Amino acid sequence: KRTVDFQELLLHSRRADEDSWVKYLIYRDLRSRGYVVREGFGLGIDFRVYERGKYGKDTADHLIYGIKEGRPVRIQELAQTLSYAQNLKKKLILAVLNRRGEVVYYSLSRLTFKELGESMNFLSEG
Repeated sequence: KRTVDFQELLLHSRRADEDSWVKYLIYRDLRSRGYVVREGFGLGIDFRVYERGKYGKDTADHLIYGIKEGRPVRIQELAQTLSYAQNLKKKLILAVLNRRGEVVYYSLSRLTFKELGESMNFLSEG
């Protein structure tokens, strides 16, 4: 029942979630690009993103995993989140807040190597 200034609000939100400012900047960037953004659902997924006009008609096609540049992330954590997103038939997007305050987006996918077999024998021949 009292007025709170922006700094106090930010301090309070950081107590609840250390990355709240990063998430807000990613959210704001997605909204400015015309996407409908809704809360994520665990495993590092911060947001569900809907194309303009699709919210309420279809499920989200993209899931956003947001981080701040320079913050280490375990590859196992990303792989687990990617597997989860792929099981849901969603695209996982890594949103990185860089040091200049800009958000850069990367699409994540699983990298697989196929055995080439006989066609690659020329590599082992002298």
